[in-house]
Order: sequence, then C-alpha cells, then structure tokens
Amino acid sequence: MRILVVSDLHYRLPHFDWLVDNAARADVVVIAGDLADVVSPVPHDVQTVVIAKYLRRIAEHTTLLVASGNHDLDGPGWHGEQMATWLRRIGHGDLHVDGASVDVGDTRFTVCPWWDGPITRDEVGVQLAEAARTRPAHWVWIYHAPPAGTPLCHDGRRTFPDHELAEWIGQHQPDYVMCGHIHQSPWATDGSWNAQIGRTWVFNPGKMIGNTPAHITLDTDAGTADWFGITDRDSLVLASGCAPAGSVGVVALGVASRARLWLGPLVVHQLVEDRVDHGQVTAGIGELLLHVDQVLRQAVQPRGRRAQHGQRRT
Repeated sequence: MRILVVSDLHYRLPHFDWLVDNAARADVVVIAGDLADVVSPVPHDVQTVVIAKYLRRIAEHTTLLVASGNHDLDGPGWHGEQMATWLRRIGHGDLHVDGASVDVGDTRFTVCPWWDGPITRDEVGVQLAEAARTRPAHWVWIYHAPPAGTPLCHDGRRTFPDHELAEWIGQHQPDYVMCGHIHQSPWATDGSWNAQIGRTWVFNPGKMIGNTPAHITLDTDAGTADWFGITDRDSLVLASGCAPAGSVGVVALGVASRARLWLGPLVVHQLVEDRVDHGQVTAGIGELLLHVDQVLRQAVQPRGRRAQHGQRRT
C-alpha cells in the first residue's frame, strides 16, 4: 500500500492543488491537521468552504483521511470544548474525517480529532480502545500533534510534547502514527521527520514554503518511507523489529542536508516572495530563515487548547 502524508497546509492553496494533481498516485492520502490558518486574512468560515471543495476533489481519486488540528477548530460541541465541526459535516464516501476508523485492505486507519479539554481527550482514548478490539493486521493513526519523547516535538528552540499520545502509543502499539504540528522538526537541531517508539513508527512531514508541500510517501509493502522537502529528500528502510523498550529510534537528516535546504537560493527567494504562507513579514532574511514560525506562534493565540496545557501543544 502506498500512503501519501502531508500536514499543516494552513490554507496554502497551491499545496491543495498539488494534492489534487497527485492524489491518484497513492492508495491513501493522509492530511494530519491544520488545513486552515487562523492568521490568514481570509475569514475562517470562508476557508473551510474552499477547503471542503478541495477535499471532495481529492477524494474522487483516492481514499482520503483528514484529522483536525488546532487551526481547524470553529466552535464548541455539546460539551463546550472546541471542535472542527465543519470537518465532521463533510465526511462521506472516500473522505474520512475526525472520529472515523476505516479499513483499507488489511490496514485500519483511525482518524483522531484535535482535543481541546478533558472530555474530547477522553473521547479519543475511547475511540482508540474501540478500534483496538478488532484491529486487523496493520493499524495507522492520524493525530495532529507528535508524541512526547520523540524528536518530532522539537522546533529548534523548544519542545512541545503530547504526553497523552505517547501513552496511547505505549498502550496500543499501532504500526504507524502520522502527525504534524511542529513545522520545523525535520530540519531542526535535535529534530527529525521520523521516530520509532517500540514497534511504532511516527512521522511528521513538516511544513515548508513553495508550491509543493513537504510530504512523506510510505510504501508498506516495500517497507520504505521517503521524505521530500523543497530541495532535499531523505529515505528510510523500516526495520521489522522494535526499538528497545523505553527508547526512541530515529533516522535524522544530516547537518549538510539541513544547510542545503535552509540556505539554497530557491528557499531564500521563496521566503522573501511568499505572502500567503507567512503574511507581510518584513524581518531580515536570517530571521525569516530561522524564526518566522516561532514569531507567528508567539504573536497569535491559537484556537483551542486551553492555556493551562502550556508547552504541550501550540
């Protein structure tokens, strides 16, 4: 099975166009949260209408699984906690969204929503427990934030661990978990696009500018995973065994690869020219290269997760 994984599109329409053009090449397409962008000048409700049309088009070509992220929340549910209600309304046919578990061949895909508090957190725990009862040969989770204890949480300055996800992985040991949320982790010092917790492989494609999203192609038959940035790529042969108990295995990009990706002239040019992705940013090029996402994160209070969760997730 060939799985195409992206995350953190943040209403960048060329990335959605790319998915429409490339969806048919994969058996399954995964979008691991943050389709919308709360800092966009386009109203959130307008964004969701446009995104919904894109998702339906992608689902015409392949099986599509979409989890919500913190930027996708649009209002409280019956419990008073924030949800991506618009996303739940559009699930149909080959478009599977928050709360779904669907089997494709011998593989189960479980799509977890972004949780905003104890009630929605517990709902995710119940969802995973129910899906585990009849799990087939293989199991894949889609969950926006990366688990604690992995380099996928590092943005180059700080760590944003999801302890609940780490606990659920330890309890259920799925084959793969597709995440996002921390845009810089594939290129950050002490970061990575992949990690292994026990027998579970966890992936975060990251987020970059340009017309092609950072993405991962996972071939479950061949046992390979390939990561693609703008000017670089990395490949991984998935070990059949487990990482030692209590440890995290990782295959990270080398320093030279990171330098080529960050400092290539194409990247510099696109960082200066890009207005949709990062707004009207006027900082120097060094600040753009290293800190633009952190600056935006600090300047804008994200939707959803209550303040007391602090550094856990942004």
